[in-house]
Amino acid sequence: MSADNEQQYWLNKDGYNYTEHRYKYSLLEDESLIQQEKREMQLFAMLKPKFGVDGGQYFVLLGEDLQSGICGFGETLILAIRDFNEQFHKKANHTTNWITK
Repeated sequence: MSADNEQQYWLNKDGYNYTEHRYKYSLLEDESLIQQEKREMQLFAMLKPKFGVDGGQYFVLLGEDLQSGICGFGETLILAIRDFNEQFHKKANHTTNWITK
């Protein structure tokens, strides 16, 4: 069984037409994904961190170095930006929690 046939088997094994469902809601999902991408890029665009490729991975760095800055890594630039955003928010939440204690 090919990979495509196997995927269709598992998607339709319970009798529900997932293909039709995905088509009906694809426009809403596309709009949601576009909005998510915009939100993810806003922080990157606002802070203007350094970015590049090192050792076959993309990186996004805010600060002078990995030890003192905030850095994200990924196989693509967008994955590195997502990781950077996650690391940024973790550090922001940690700092806020420390201040409010």
